[in-house]
Amino acid sequence: VKKTDIRSAVTGSGQVYAREQVDLKPVVAGDAIEVLRVAVKDDQEVKKGDLIAVLDTKDAEKAVRDALLSVQSAEIKMRQTVKEADTKSEGDKLTRQTQEVALAQARNRLADAREELADYSVRAPFDGIVTGLSVAAGDSISRSDVLASVITKEMHAQVLLNEIDAVNVKTGNVAELSFDALGGKKISGTVTKMDTIGTVSQNVVSYTVEIGFDTSEAAL
Repeated sequence: VKKTDIRSAVTGSGQVYAREQVDLKPVVAGDAIEVLRVAVKDDQEVKKGDLIAVLDTKDAEKAVRDALLSVQSAEIKMRQTVKEADTKSEGDKLTRQTQEVALAQARNRLADAREELADYSVRAPFDGIVTGLSVAAGDSISRSDVLASVITKEMHAQVLLNEIDAVNVKTGNVAELSFDALGGKKISGTVTKMDTIGTVSQNVVSYTVEIGFDTSEAAL
């Protein structure tokens, strides 16, 4: 006779997810926007801010040029007003103030046009991997189209447990995961999060348990 540990365990099934995923869509207005260039490939690792794709900037560049001309025109008028205005005249003071407002408005329009031009370059929102790339140079897209997705390299599993089993599981518990798609390969993990509110389906209450992996493998 010898002492040994008694193992208390619960089982459940679930799926593997990226820790974070963002679908990239164009934020510029209009439909049938042409893709000028795609700078990445599927499954390529990217850093935050890396260029994913460039859309047709013809209209946006024209808006920047027009806004720049408006600023230059407002600056010229401002210089004329300063040169000709009588600082003691109340009317001239108002004219100068009006021109200052016009110049500020022109500069704001230029800043807005430059921001919109930047929107035509689609960039990675964080470090990760490009997946689901669905466009190529020359394609036409709309605001509702997903160009690609960026997912984090860090993965986790979500497992569904019934309320009887879930009450016995706590954050920090050790878990062992078996992956059918990888021939039953086993990887250890740790419970990182548990739902505090369950979901009801066919009168059965279930809770989602999130499990982080102790190791990261490309096959996952």
